[in-house]
Amino acid sequence: MEMFYQHLLGIPDTDIQAVSWERVVQGLMKLRDLNPETAAEVPKYLKAAGKQSKQRMDAHDIANRLMRQDNYSIALFNKEIIDLTLSVPFLGNRQYYSRSLENCINFCFNDFIFDEQGQVKTACLQRKDRSRLIQALRTRLRFVAILSIFLAPFTITLNSIYYFSRYYAVS
Repeated sequence: MEMFYQHLLGIPDTDIQAVSWERVVQGLMKLRDLNPETAAEVPKYLKAAGKQSKQRMDAHDIANRLMRQDNYSIALFNKEIIDLTLSVPFLGNRQYYSRSLENCINFCFNDFIFDEQGQVKTACLQRKDRSRLIQALRTRLRFVAILSIFLAPFTITLNSIYYFSRYYAVS
């Protein structure tokens, strides 16, 4: 990644922490224009069909590609597909969301829905495989739930040690 920023985008190490998004996008656009395969215009029949070339990109495409999995996770909560409401006696319904729960959800959904290139798997888009996919996802969620129950004592201990060593000030 360091060599990509330094040599291809022309952004030195000293600027990586403070570089603006616009400068990164400009560097990617220059890189795209230097590559003849991606610099070519999108054929008219693709424009007419409402499709775009996977090789072409602009600032919006770059942001969408970087944020695709995060946007999908956000949509799961916004569309109320995942309900994190926990019924607590005497306190009523409470929302519960922890870092470990986030990791479990990401493990269950991201590898299940996205391939190695970060694209949505075609099997997830087809209606005919829906019942098989639901069953596979249900099995995956149950596995992670059982695994997290068995690992809970270890994660609680590690988090306690981490927070104690981080926030306890010895004077």
